[in-house]
Formats: sequence, C-alpha cells, structure tokens
Amino acid sequence: MRSSFAWGQTARTSGFSFRRHDVPGELSFTFARGARRRITYAGESLRQRDLVGILPMVLFSPEDLFLVKGAPALRRRYLDAEPRRRVPPTTASSCAIRAS
Repeated sequence: MRSSFAWGQTARTSGFSFRRHDVPGELSFTFARGARRRITYAGESLRQRDLVGILPMVLFSPEDLFLVKGAPALRRRYLDAEPRRRVPPTTASSCAIRAS
C-alpha cells in the first residue's frame, strides 16, 4: 500500500469497517513520515502477514508464475493437489471505506 501526504501533513490514517460471518471488524492503516506503517485490527497492532485470515484475499508470489510459464507436468501436479487444499468459500462480506 502506498501512502500520500498533503502539504505539511506528517501522518495519515485510512481504514475501513467490514462484516464477515456477521461479525463486525475494523482495520486501520497509519502512515507516518520516517516511521513504519502501522496496522491495527480491533485495537491491536498487527504485522502485514497477520491480515491473512482476517480478510478474504488472494496472495501471489513469484513462484506462482511457474504455473503459467513452467512445464505442463508442474501444472498437472498443482491441479492434482489443489482439491485437497480447498477451503470452504467465505460468506459475503460487506465493507465500508473511510479515511481520516
């Protein structure tokens, strides 16, 4: 996530509220000049990797390109293993974006 600051502004917080499985949640991201990005969920500070499982998301890594660019045997092996890793689909989540 990239941050932008107005003239003279030293920090910016953006966040959103959402519902997942009928449970409300709230995430906020704080960007400050010369400091690390801060992520907060339900009042607790998180690392970026802790967002997995909180929000529905799809992550891609450079290794994922091997499925497209690699040998057909690699794709077959992946597709054979995929049904075992399948997670039940998430229910519809609603999000309301806010910025401060």
